[in-house]
Amino acid sequence: MKLSKQNSESKYLFGLDEFKSPIQVGFVDRPEKLKHFHSEVFEYFLVSSGHIIMEVDGSEIRVSSGEVLCVEPKEKHMVKECSEDFKCFIVKYPVNQKDKIIS
Repeated sequence: MKLSKQNSESKYLFGLDEFKSPIQVGFVDRPEKLKHFHSEVFEYFLVSSGHIIMEVDGSEIRVSSGEVLCVEPKEKHMVKECSEDFKCFIVKYPVNQKDKIIS
């Protein structure tokens, strides 16, 4: 589901286990290009600048600045490409550090 407004790892701002938060929020500027899915976690990509092209269950989806992409549980997804100026917040719900299955 895409909603619209009109070599580094995620840097999580909060939501790690020690905070007992029901959500996890991170910031990414060079996303990992690895096809995977989550069994119970929803993953929201909030693009703040640039664009990203994601593959979700075999379909390519372009998400640009000001847009949000929701990847639902069990949807296989990966980053295909992103612009040089890409920046994105990632929100995960519920928090489950072990819910990442490589496909």
